[in-house]
Amino acid sequence: AAADDDDDREVQLVLTNRFAEKMEEEISAGTSLYVETKELVISVLRVIPIVAGDDINLVSILRAGKKHAKLKNNTALEAQIKKILDALKKLEGEGSVTKEDEYSEFLREIALEVANRAAVREQQKKEIKRLTVTRQNLREHQEYLNTQIEQYQNYLQDCRKKQQAGASKGKKKKSKQLFDADGNAIDEPQMLGPFKFSHAKLSDKGVLVESDVPSLVRKKTQFEISSSTPGEYRVQCKIAGKEVGAELLELDSLLEMHESGLPTIELENVVLSVPLTLAMINKFFLLSGGKKKL
Repeated sequence: AAADDDDDREVQLVLTNRFAEKMEEEISAGTSLYVETKELVISVLRVIPIVAGDDINLVSILRAGKKHAKLKNNTALEAQIKKILDALKKLEGEGSVTKEDEYSEFLREIALEVANRAAVREQQKKEIKRLTVTRQNLREHQEYLNTQIEQYQNYLQDCRKKQQAGASKGKKKKSKQLFDADGNAIDEPQMLGPFKFSHAKLSDKGVLVESDVPSLVRKKTQFEISSSTPGEYRVQCKIAGKEVGAELLELDSLLEMHESGLPTIELENVVLSVPLTLAMINKFFLLSGGKKKL
């Protein structure tokens, strides 16, 4: 019974072609030689003078090339032609080319490849020209956009100046007009503030989200916000009347953060609510008239 079981077992054999790798190497070598020979012929055809009306075939061309090489004492060309002839013999032995038609099929393939390369080069030239025009158009458009951005920024800055000037109307102290070296009037910066807020007030209103200020001194902590340049707001932190830190808030940065959905902004010792800070700046620095109360 044991012998019967052994007879019924399946046997799986893996067959390996021992010649496959060698065949692939031979095919690869033959293909490489074929391609290399074509490249050699193309480079030689560039320097061999061909007279119109002559019998054009590869054998006659190479024969004329050998004469031309000897006449011009061009040993490099002579060596290339010899290499081509040797390669053609090997390829003929492999059956890739035949001398019976004077390698006309091989020469036809070379002519087609040269024509194809010329077409590719022409296409590349057209593409380069198209890309050059596109790049120039993009540069011109970029210059136009830069001009538009500059005009917009100037307009925005002018609006901020006028808005801030309107917010400070009635508080401006008369001062002597200043002039530059050319006699042009200098716009004196409009100082707004400082507006003072206690730590507790900002925290109760939700403007102050987090604070690293020690709890023991928070009752004596005060924040002062002022602006001498439209769009820029200096925040001072004072404890018992003594300044312990100051930072600059920029309206553009706050607006960008708000647009991006960022809820808070971190300063040195505190974290502020972005939307409520914007509301506070709008109320105290941008809106004119009315009672300023947080």
